[in-house]
Amino acid sequence: MSSATTQGRNPSRVRSDGDRSPGTQEFFDVLLGNGPFTHGNHISENTVAQMSTQRTVNPIAASAETPILPDAFFQSVSALNDTNDRLRWYMSVHITLSSANYPDVIPGVYNHLDTRLLSRLDSQDARKSEINRIREGLIKSTGIVGAVGTGNAMGTLSDRVPESLRETECMRAKESDEEARMRGRKFWTNIYASNPAVDLEASVRVSPDYAFVVRDVLYARVFSFDGILDDRTTGYAMLFGLYEMDCPNQLQHHMKGIKLRHGPAPIPVLPHSNQLGES
Repeated sequence: MSSATTQGRNPSRVRSDGDRSPGTQEFFDVLLGNGPFTHGNHISENTVAQMSTQRTVNPIAASAETPILPDAFFQSVSALNDTNDRLRWYMSVHITLSSANYPDVIPGVYNHLDTRLLSRLDSQDARKSEINRIREGLIKSTGIVGAVGTGNAMGTLSDRVPESLRETECMRAKESDEEARMRGRKFWTNIYASNPAVDLEASVRVSPDYAFVVRDVLYARVFSFDGILDDRTTGYAMLFGLYEMDCPNQLQHHMKGIKLRHGPAPIPVLPHSNQLGES
């Protein structure tokens, strides 16, 4: 991977001191099992509170050049035996790099995914199914991150994926608006209703139109679509999209929601090491 590649990078996101908007440090702390954010291989009880108050300098933004992920970064996923767990790990990394506006790092992650997982599957259909899950995670993160940053990541990923593994049809177009709205409202309720800290009608009071866009567009058409990812993996996609965003309340709610629905999220643990190096 060329360290000089900066395609898709938004210079306005990099301050003069080399820091980006906060969040990516916390992501790598959690993903790597470093620092105060993890306990064993699960998100600790104190994670939510600490994520809301502790913001640190981002170590991967020391320059405008493409950061290089060290081999140690991938030791954790290599140790996972379950294919679903490994796909969630790769998906989470792709989403966070998209959210952090590092699409130029994605080719290295995809190469590792292809070498260590996709190429070992026994059929082209199986490989296409798995890469569809990575793409779907990015699509779902659009509702968190926005279309522009996600578009950079999707374009970079598409350049790496062979044509035979690319999507050829729009699955969401096959369902009716009413079907999508009903599923979206159910999914929205499942996420927030069990959390007593959430005021379910707050968005309506703020703006009925905003509430409509969130519930009947984003949750209906983006988040709740279950043709590719299950509920748990969708929750991870939304959560990792939020790590780079400076929105602690939403991050708290989604972390609590995942824990209430599925238990503490498993986090790969690595030996302490420099998380990224510059070539």
